[in-house]
Amino acid sequence: MNAQAARLEVTGNGGLLAGVSRRLDPGETLVIGRSRSCDLSLRTTSAFDGRSDASELLRSRQFNRVSRIHCEIEYRGDGDVEVRDLSRNGTFVDGVRVGRTHALRVGRAHVVVELVDGTWGKLLLCEVPAAERAS
Repeated sequence: MNAQAARLEVTGNGGLLAGVSRRLDPGETLVIGRSRSCDLSLRTTSAFDGRSDASELLRSRQFNRVSRIHCEIEYRGDGDVEVRDLSRNGTFVDGVRVGRTHALRVGRAHVVVELVDGTWGKLLLCEVPAAERAS
């Protein structure tokens, strides 16, 4: 697959990440966490906005296990994906806690990224060839 012609699809599954959808071109990075300054902030998702207990959730110990700037997902120009854990409580790729930096080739199969323990949902990563992303 020509990595330059592909795009990385990042899709939220469950919890506060439900309905989230981002696309990364080679060389782009997605910053994820609970800070509003993140590209993908748990505080600004539609699932968070729809909660009646949102203000209590912000103060909860469990929500604060997700770091303000928790991790980064970079879709590198060579087609590899680099997941960088910037947190204290961990980032998991396919159920395995990653070190500070974890490089992988995603391809067309879904790779699952979880913040801490997946309580707030999961991110599914999938590489989409240019021929399939015309829509």
